[in-house]
Amino acid sequence: MENKAVIPEQILKKTDSDMFFYEIQSLNFPIPDISSYMLIDPKEIEERQDIFRDIYNCPPLLEKYEKLDEQIGSLADFFTKYGDGDINDNEAIIYSLIKMNSFTETIDYIVSDLYQLTLDSTIKARDMVNFINACVSISESEFYKNIKSWLDKLDDSLKNIKSVTLGVNLDVNFQVREIGITTFNQSPYVSAGIVDSIFRDENPGDEYKCMISLGVKETKRLIGKNIVSVNNEIFSAMNAVFKGVLKKVRRDIIDSFRQDAVAIINIKNDISFIIHASRYMLSIQRQGGNLAFPNVSDCHKIRNLYNINLLEKCQRKNIVANDVDMDADNRIFILTGPNSGGKSVYLNSIGIAQIFFQLGMPVPASSAEMKPFRVIATVYVKNIDNINEGRLADEVIRLKKCLQNLDNNSLILLDETFSSTSAFDGVFLAESLIKYLSDIGCCAFYVTHFHELAQRIEELNKDIKYRIHMLTAQNVDGKRTYKIGPYNGFESETSLAKDIVIEKGLGFLFE
Repeated sequence: MENKAVIPEQILKKTDSDMFFYEIQSLNFPIPDISSYMLIDPKEIEERQDIFRDIYNCPPLLEKYEKLDEQIGSLADFFTKYGDGDINDNEAIIYSLIKMNSFTETIDYIVSDLYQLTLDSTIKARDMVNFINACVSISESEFYKNIKSWLDKLDDSLKNIKSVTLGVNLDVNFQVREIGITTFNQSPYVSAGIVDSIFRDENPGDEYKCMISLGVKETKRLIGKNIVSVNNEIFSAMNAVFKGVLKKVRRDIIDSFRQDAVAIINIKNDISFIIHASRYMLSIQRQGGNLAFPNVSDCHKIRNLYNINLLEKCQRKNIVANDVDMDADNRIFILTGPNSGGKSVYLNSIGIAQIFFQLGMPVPASSAEMKPFRVIATVYVKNIDNINEGRLADEVIRLKKCLQNLDNNSLILLDETFSSTSAFDGVFLAESLIKYLSDIGCCAFYVTHFHELAQRIEELNKDIKYRIHMLTAQNVDGKRTYKIGPYNGFESETSLAKDIVIEKGLGFLFE
């Protein structure tokens, strides 16, 4: 019976080529190589969430996926070493035949350890269930049962093979017309003599008996020295035939399951990503961090958002959480306030949550509604390698590259943009940038020490498409609270330089 089951080409949907990510590494995101796994389609995000929700609700499931990853790794190693190469060493050929069971072991693991978890709804994610069911269907086919039975017997016999029984077909004149391999044996043959072998009544035991050896010494003694060279040629030919038979058996078996094996190998990257992301997700859970699977929406309403990078630095109870509200009409935010007040931490938490969300993972918050973006970009202050270029020039070059890709389905996070120039020039440039972002219609959070912008917001809002909202890192009695809230005009509007002077101990100059 031919195998009709088809292994899905992938478990996880991949990124639309139109998506754009710019300098998101600035967020210190803890999971590498995420770009191809970011999603924008709401349905695909919800399907991805189901995969992580299964693991979040049943953490031991991660161990099952780790074992699956290990099994697929063994199968991939087999194909790398033996899948297509021409092997000429008999020992290597036999070893590669034995290692073919890496395919059946992978299928058997899926059937024995994962299939039941789909039946009891531990695994609910549709894409994972489809993959497991396809493997189960393969395991139930005659094709698979036959190949598994053959490989199981092969595994038992080839590991200890000591002799091969050759069958010789004769014509009516007792002339040899065909020689073939009939059995692989786990005991070497022994010579029992011609008469004994012809007339014995008992069946052979564990030792395989022959009438006469065709070894060089024996044939030389019986027939003469002239036969030795011929005998050597016979041995050489038989070795070639034996090797050819093994190679053909190996090739035919590999070809019979190649398509299914390659399909399973192809999903290894997906499984590895699920494992890596889930490990981090569960580590947040173990550290007491709240996590919530966002509802896909056309706005942002995140409650008690926090920066996951703080979990390693301080206890969860000491981390200050904040809210994020953003919709179609409210999409431009300027965040100001004193140094070390939590502005950049807040900015990073928004970016990290957005990436988590578009990976299908839960976000570090108590609840969330979120909108996916085609573009996620950050432009942060950074040290430059070419001091001759200048920090402002470097910043402008990077900003230009970013702005060229923005549209009304973009999120950009700006940290201290234009802070390398004077306050007068910086405010002018910042206003121009904000107007441009408003005209595009993208969503933007702009952290700045240009407090003068607060005095200009009312005027700016008269001439731009989307209203600017001022936020501030709030103080109470001169102490930082790390809470981000609306700017109400009472916060200190000090300059960046004055903030630094006070921060470093010269606050008495202003008393």
